[in-house]
Amino acid sequence: MADLFISYSRHDRERIERLAAVLEHAGWSVWWDRRLLAGDSFDKVIETAIGEARGVIVAWSEHSVASDWVRAEAAFAVEEGKLIPVRLDATGPPLRFRHVQTIDLSGWQGGEDEAAARTLVADIASTIGSPSAPIARAQPTPQPSPAPTRTAAPPAQGRPRGLALAAAALAVAAVAGAGALLFRSGGGDSVPSPPRRASAFDGTWRGPMTCSATKTGFPGFSSDVRPFKVSGGKLAAQIDVPALGGIDHETYEGRIDPDGTAEVAGHGENTKNGPYAIHFTGKVEGGTLTLSGVFGSRDCTLVYRRQ
Repeated sequence: MADLFISYSRHDRERIERLAAVLEHAGWSVWWDRRLLAGDSFDKVIETAIGEARGVIVAWSEHSVASDWVRAEAAFAVEEGKLIPVRLDATGPPLRFRHVQTIDLSGWQGGEDEAAARTLVADIASTIGSPSAPIARAQPTPQPSPAPTRTAAPPAQGRPRGLALAAAALAVAAVAGAGALLFRSGGGDSVPSPPRRASAFDGTWRGPMTCSATKTGFPGFSSDVRPFKVSGGKLAAQIDVPALGGIDHETYEGRIDPDGTAEVAGHGENTKNGPYAIHFTGKVEGGTLTLSGVFGSRDCTLVYRRQ
């Protein structure tokens, strides 16, 4: 079992190799070299490695935000409460993951004694604990480096200092109310925002959500109980659904762009089985909104039409 799993795009392999070397020198074992995988066991090996790791570093970049593999691995890390996000360039994480504080490595040159690397090592130690057997290090040669900056979470999101475990952040967001939603800023006496411009996709959308069975034995399902309301191209819903012997409390937010491209992110919590993550992408074509993605540990497809 490795202490850390690194999820990344192959286009960023050179930087990830340097990052893995820094973490290994600090004393942690790191799983990152996908070239070791071959054949049909790829996804099974990845899932096992993430499941056994103490922390999952997701390296966001212009390449990785477009990777279905990286997004899926990040979603799995959120469910497991192991997400440790970093960014390699100015690209922010996908909407679904912006509630978790992200460490900025965009200015990092690869040195283990640069401020950015020291900050990352310290935050990993505070999240998963210090390495069990640190490797002795020689006195380093100082290398000047700009101080790292951190990507701030949305203003209304209350977030803990350091790297917050994504599961805890999801649980906080589930009860934080309207002030904690991703698309809303702080309330109080602030100046009200101007009215949203109407979108061609405004209205209430509804249809069946069809989801696969889970690997832990929960059956698949198809239901028509999660309508989405779109206003000014922004999508929102808060829904309570009886499920799995409890009640699912779910919050959805997202957008439908002028070209019909859509993204929906959210979180839910079952009163019996705990929190879970939600993320769908898709497009409106011929009057039908088709979305696919993850709903907890299930793969789901939604086919919605405007009511």
